[in-house]
Amino acid sequence: MEALYTALDQGKVGIFESPTGTGKSLSLICGALTWLRDYEEQMKQEAARLLDGPEKKCDAVKEENSSSQPSEPDWVSEFVQKKAERDMVNKLKV
Repeated sequence: MEALYTALDQGKVGIFESPTGTGKSLSLICGALTWLRDYEEQMKQEAARLLDGPEKKCDAVKEENSSSQPSEPDWVSEFVQKKAERDMVNKLKV
């Protein structure tokens, strides 16, 4: 199961053999499902990290704009924020 997990995790092709009655099917199923569960969890964490990032960046841009450049129009700040959000959505789609 470790060899299968490693092969899947590294995106490689694995060839496994074992005599009849040694539990090949169960080992492959358990190893593959464990890897799939871990992979999906990693993707969820990465998506959450990416989603948290733009909000912090957008908040930082808002604070920077409001404190350093009070003469800047609101529509410019909103445009910068929406562009950052669109860029993050496009990253998540990829």
